[in-house]
Amino acid sequence: MRRNARHRIAAATWKAPKEGSLYGRLELDAGEALEYLKAVSAATGVRVTITHLVGKAVGLALAESPDLNARVVLGRIRRLTSIDIGFVVSTRGHGDLSSVRIRNVDTTPLVDIATILETRAAPVREGKDADFGRSSNVASRVPYPLTRPVLWACGAVQSGLGMAIPPLGLKADGFGGAMVSSVAAFGIEQGFGALVPFSRAGTMVLVGVVKDRAVVRDGAVVSRPMIDLGITLDHRLVDGSQIGAAADVLRRVVEHPLETLGPWDPRDADAS
Repeated sequence: MRRNARHRIAAATWKAPKEGSLYGRLELDAGEALEYLKAVSAATGVRVTITHLVGKAVGLALAESPDLNARVVLGRIRRLTSIDIGFVVSTRGHGDLSSVRIRNVDTTPLVDIATILETRAAPVREGKDADFGRSSNVASRVPYPLTRPVLWACGAVQSGLGMAIPPLGLKADGFGGAMVSSVAAFGIEQGFGALVPFSRAGTMVLVGVVKDRAVVRDGAVVSRPMIDLGITLDHRLVDGSQIGAAADVLRRVVEHPLETLGPWDPRDADAS
């Protein structure tokens, strides 16, 4: 069977585990988030989803726990100067994956995050992004024995040093300090993503599908729309206390977006 660029890259990327990864699951009530996102989308005409909200929450969590917003470069931990998130985008037919990095997610309004991501992801999904096409073609043509060292070298330059490699279609630091990927389109409720070594991103968040579940509220069993976040972390960067602080931010933003992000329209704040 012919393998595409993603399969070749995956096969050459991971080997026997050497660095430690931490895994965590957050089950969150998405009731308020769904109402908030519905109101924002209706009022602005921009399709704002739970994945955009989670990406925003991850950015705020990195701001709260800056040790998470770092990467290991040549054996040393380097703090990043801005809070950028790489949103994983699948091409048409879900054959390949790419990352769209959005800068300063912690200070970028939620609607702008959705707009930027849609604008930049559309060419990738349609197979019309020149840089993605160039990098995929290169990855497909590199001989298997050379794929791993080539990926390591590209990752060291692109993500480690933050330098672009234009001939290969690689932008400077294309992944950010964390990556967010939605598996809801596949009907998956819960999953954990592997950290991608050449991205140097120390956090991966998988967003599951929202589903009604029986939960206990005030001593009674009720049905609520719930969502799972599967979180993978680089243990070299964080410990339990930092993870706990970041998890608190994720929970507050996703479960209470109006309270934490404020009114979606600044005019609402002026009138209050």
